[in-house]
Amino acid sequence: MFKSTDNTLPCHGQLANASRETKAGFFKVCYVRAMKWLQRTALWLLLGALLGSFVVLLLYPYVLSYKPPPVLAADMCKCSECVEMTGLLLMKAQLLGAGIGALVTALAGEGWLWQRRRKADSKKEMENTPPA
Repeated sequence: MFKSTDNTLPCHGQLANASRETKAGFFKVCYVRAMKWLQRTALWLLLGALLGSFVVLLLYPYVLSYKPPPVLAADMCKCSECVEMTGLLLMKAQLLGAGIGALVTALAGEGWLWQRRRKADSKKEMENTPPA
Protein backbone atom coordinates (compact mmCIF):
# COMPACT_ATOMS: atom_id res chain seq x y z
CA MET A 1 0.00 0.00 0.00
CA PHE A 2 1.14 3.54 -0.69
CA LYS A 3 2.73 5.11 2.37
CA SER A 4 3.95 8.67 2.39
CA THR A 5 6.07 10.14 5.14
CA ASP A 6 6.23 13.69 3.86
CA ASN A 7 2.53 13.93 2.88
CA THR A 8 3.27 14.13 -0.85
CA LEU A 9 1.86 12.03 -3.64
CA PRO A 10 4.04 10.20 -6.15
CA CYS A 11 4.27 11.57 -9.65
CA HIS A 12 2.90 9.73 -12.67
CA GLY A 13 6.30 8.27 -13.56
CA GLN A 14 6.55 6.57 -10.19
CA LEU A 15 3.06 5.14 -10.54
CA ALA A 16 3.74 3.69 -13.99
CA ASN A 17 6.22 1.18 -12.54
CA ALA A 18 4.42 0.65 -9.22
CA SER A 19 2.64 -2.46 -8.08
CA ARG A 20 -1.12 -2.84 -8.07
CA GLU A 21 -1.31 -2.31 -4.26
CA THR A 22 0.69 0.90 -4.49
CA LYS A 23 -1.59 2.24 -7.21
CA ALA A 24 -4.70 1.31 -5.20
CA GLY A 25 -3.27 3.08 -2.15
CA PHE A 26 -2.46 6.15 -4.23
CA PHE A 27 -5.97 6.38 -5.62
CA LYS A 28 -7.43 5.82 -2.15
CA VAL A 29 -5.38 8.77 -0.84
CA CYS A 30 -6.58 10.90 -3.77
CA TYR A 31 -10.20 9.89 -3.14
CA VAL A 32 -9.98 10.75 0.56
CA ARG A 33 -8.42 14.13 -0.18
CA ALA A 34 -11.05 14.89 -2.81
CA MET A 35 -13.87 14.00 -0.44
CA LYS A 36 -12.40 16.16 2.33
CA TRP A 37 -12.16 19.07 -0.11
CA LEU A 38 -15.73 18.48 -1.27
CA GLN A 39 -17.08 18.39 2.29
CA ARG A 40 -15.17 21.52 3.25
CA THR A 41 -16.33 23.41 0.15
CA ALA A 42 -19.95 22.30 0.65
CA LEU A 43 -19.80 23.61 4.21
CA TRP A 44 -18.46 26.98 3.04
CA LEU A 45 -21.19 27.14 0.37
CA LEU A 46 -23.93 26.34 2.87
CA LEU A 47 -22.73 28.86 5.44
CA GLY A 48 -22.35 31.53 2.76
CA ALA A 49 -25.82 30.89 1.36
CA LEU A 50 -27.38 31.18 4.82
CA LEU A 51 -25.43 34.34 5.59
CA GLY A 52 -26.27 35.94 2.24
CA SER A 53 -29.96 35.11 2.57
CA PHE A 54 -30.04 36.52 6.10
CA VAL A 55 -28.35 39.77 5.05
CA VAL A 56 -30.79 40.22 2.17
CA LEU A 57 -33.71 39.50 4.49
CA LEU A 58 -32.55 42.35 6.74
CA LEU A 59 -31.60 44.89 4.06
CA TYR A 60 -33.95 44.36 1.12
CA PRO A 61 -37.12 45.84 2.67
CA TYR A 62 -35.27 49.16 2.98
CA VAL A 63 -34.21 48.94 -0.67
CA LEU A 64 -37.78 48.10 -1.67
CA SER A 65 -39.18 51.11 0.23
CA TYR A 66 -36.52 53.41 -1.24
CA LYS A 67 -37.14 52.45 -4.88
CA PRO A 68 -40.42 50.54 -5.28
CA PRO A 69 -41.33 48.84 -8.57
CA PRO A 70 -43.99 50.48 -10.75
CA VAL A 71 -46.77 48.20 -9.51
CA LEU A 72 -46.13 49.26 -5.92
CA ALA A 73 -45.63 52.94 -6.75
CA ALA A 74 -49.07 53.48 -8.29
CA ASP A 75 -51.63 55.43 -6.25
CA MET A 76 -54.53 53.10 -6.98
CA CYS A 77 -53.23 49.56 -7.00
CA LYS A 78 -54.67 46.17 -6.24
CA CYS A 79 -53.55 44.84 -2.88
CA SER A 80 -53.20 41.29 -4.15
CA GLU A 81 -50.80 42.41 -6.90
CA CYS A 82 -48.75 44.41 -4.40
CA VAL A 83 -48.42 41.48 -2.01
CA GLU A 84 -47.59 39.07 -4.83
CA MET A 85 -45.00 41.42 -6.34
CA THR A 86 -43.39 42.13 -2.96
CA GLY A 87 -43.11 38.43 -2.11
CA LEU A 88 -41.74 37.62 -5.55
CA LEU A 89 -39.14 40.38 -5.37
CA LEU A 90 -38.07 39.33 -1.88
CA MET A 91 -37.68 35.68 -2.94
CA LYS A 92 -35.63 36.69 -6.00
CA ALA A 93 -33.43 38.90 -3.86
CA GLN A 94 -32.92 36.11 -1.31
CA LEU A 95 -31.92 33.66 -4.04
CA LEU A 96 -29.48 36.19 -5.48
CA GLY A 97 -28.08 36.98 -2.03
CA ALA A 98 -27.72 33.29 -1.20
CA GLY A 99 -25.86 32.64 -4.46
CA ILE A 100 -23.53 35.59 -4.04
CA GLY A 101 -22.95 34.79 -0.37
CA ALA A 102 -22.17 31.15 -1.14
CA LEU A 103 -19.72 32.05 -3.88
CA VAL A 104 -17.94 34.75 -1.89
CA THR A 105 -17.58 32.72 1.30
CA ALA A 106 -16.47 29.60 -0.56
CA LEU A 107 -13.75 31.52 -2.38
CA ALA A 108 -12.72 33.47 0.71
CA GLY A 109 -12.74 30.39 2.94
CA GLU A 110 -10.70 28.25 0.55
CA GLY A 111 -8.28 31.14 0.00
CA TRP A 112 -7.88 31.61 3.73
CA LEU A 113 -7.22 27.90 4.27
CA TRP A 114 -4.78 27.82 1.35
CA GLN A 115 -2.88 30.78 2.81
CA ARG A 116 -2.73 29.13 6.26
CA ARG A 117 -1.45 25.92 4.68
CA ARG A 118 1.24 27.84 2.78
CA LYS A 119 2.40 29.59 5.95
CA ALA A 120 2.54 26.29 7.84
CA ASP A 121 4.53 24.67 5.02
CA SER A 122 7.01 27.55 4.91
CA LYS A 123 7.47 27.33 8.70
CA LYS A 124 8.19 23.59 8.38
CA GLU A 125 10.74 24.27 5.63
CA MET A 126 12.43 26.95 7.75
CA GLU A 127 12.61 24.55 10.72
CA ASN A 128 13.96 21.69 8.61
CA THR A 129 16.59 23.85 6.88
CA PRO A 130 20.01 23.22 8.44
CA PRO A 131 21.88 26.29 9.67
CA ALA A 132 24.49 27.62 7.29
